[in-house]
Amino acid sequence: MNAMKGMLLVLTLLFSMAVAQAAIVVESVEVNDITLQQGATTRLDILKGNVLDVQVLFHEDQSDRDEIELEAFISGFEHNDFERARDSVGPFDIDQNVSYVKNLQLRLSNEFEEDDYLLRILFTDRNGNPVIFQYQLKIDVERHSLSIQDVVLSPGSRVEAGRALLATVRLENNGEKDEKDVRVMVGIPSLGISASDYIEEIEADVNGEEEETEELYLAIPRCAEPGNYDLEVVVNYDEGFEELREVLSVRVDESDSCSLTNSNRNNDREDDDDREDEEDTPMVRPSQDSGVQVIVENTVATPAQPEPVEGETDNNVRSVLEVILIILLVILVIVGIVVGVSKLRDNNEDEEEEF
Repeated sequence: MNAMKGMLLVLTLLFSMAVAQAAIVVESVEVNDITLQQGATTRLDILKGNVLDVQVLFHEDQSDRDEIELEAFISGFEHNDFERARDSVGPFDIDQNVSYVKNLQLRLSNEFEEDDYLLRILFTDRNGNPVIFQYQLKIDVERHSLSIQDVVLSPGSRVEAGRALLATVRLENNGEKDEKDVRVMVGIPSLGISASDYIEEIEADVNGEEEETEELYLAIPRCAEPGNYDLEVVVNYDEGFEELREVLSVRVDESDSCSLTNSNRNNDREDDDDREDEEDTPMVRPSQDSGVQVIVENTVATPAQPEPVEGETDNNVRSVLEVILIILLVILVIVGIVVGVSKLRDNNEDEEEEF
């Protein structure tokens, strides 16, 4: 039994010596320009959804080493299998007593819970023992923080000109405070169209409460140029002091109805051109020297007067003659009355003379 204990002690000493012969010394670790201390509780107020800029300064004080890999990571996140908070560099070689600086970035998901976490700095090589350093961090949440979870488009990201594009926006509250009267605007600035809706309230929740807008109606102009357009989603919250923006791409296809409309317009334009050509037709007049004189007059066209029809001319002459005849008859009647009155007056005078 004592021999067994002695053997274990020797193996432990040999292992310790092997580790000592290949020691990596971390001189400093900075997170977002703040230096962390190993072996002490360093509590930093780090917001979820942010990126951690990790800078590691280190050296090897025993010997040169090859194929070194450096990894920084945070464990304990529910969705680490999909959005793991980790980064790594290497492999690289290091020389004894030479300091090296390596930079890493860890992106914290919006789904991180507010809690204490350990930032682990891990050195490994091909067959040596890993060297690990740990630093305690506190991950907090912002007071006001919304995120666009999804934008649902109907009939999709491709629509025909002249038809409607329907958009539904889903938001998630990742902050500490409930958000009220959240305004959501969806629009295509290049086409001059937009639509807005208000979400009455999005409650704050540990796992993030979600709400969505009603369907927002965008009428694509019938003759919009085919091509790709930017669809902007703008969210205003926290009494309008905070704004969230996202840009998507939608495809607008040409409409057949616009082609028919343009065809009709072209036909109308051609008819107008034909009328102008007729109005600008040169006038041909015979000249006195038996030649032909061409006169072009740039005058405003007057409506053409219809040429008289032969039957209409006869009727007009007959009407004139009838009017003249009636006038003559009236004159004859008046003359007859005057003559009759004169004769009657003469007869009365003769009778008076006889008496």
